[in-house]
Amino acid sequence: APTFSLASGSYTGDRTLSMSDTLTGASIYYTRDGSTPTTSSTLYTGPTTTLGTGTIKAVAVKSGYLDSPITSATYTIYVPGLVASPAAGTYSTTQTITLSDALSGVAIYYTLDGTMPTTASARYSAPITISQTATLKAIATKAGYTNSATLTANYTINLSTPVPAPTF
Repeated sequence: APTFSLASGSYTGDRTLSMSDTLTGASIYYTRDGSTPTTSSTLYTGPTTTLGTGTIKAVAVKSGYLDSPITSATYTIYVPGLVASPAAGTYSTTQTITLSDALSGVAIYYTLDGTMPTTASARYSAPITISQTATLKAIATKAGYTNSATLTANYTINLSTPVPAPTF
């Protein structure tokens, strides 16, 4: 049966999966949706680096031999955690917050009222200006991956009001 370089489990960010078989000259066919692989499935030609969440099944095939037993592995691949810059904290001026994630192609959704963000929340497309105290919560999503953990960042904004000069 084919072997996988990555054990079933939960991982963060893109992963590389290699498949191999001990029978020289065997071809490996695989599926990424948990269905049973056949010779009509995807032919393995080398490591795949965008694994995603799901079940991969593989079979080794060689003319004159019986097909191998099916190998299966289930992966949960999370979008890495978001980073907010500047970091949460207390500021005396309006802040412009940039959100980023190490995984390319993610969509980021956020709220400023402390509620949990969903894909129906505001979509991040440019830095966020915060001029009053707010709780920023954000998630990163990508098709085929499990959403990132929720980023929570509390910004306290204490805009100083100038003291008027005394009048005599």
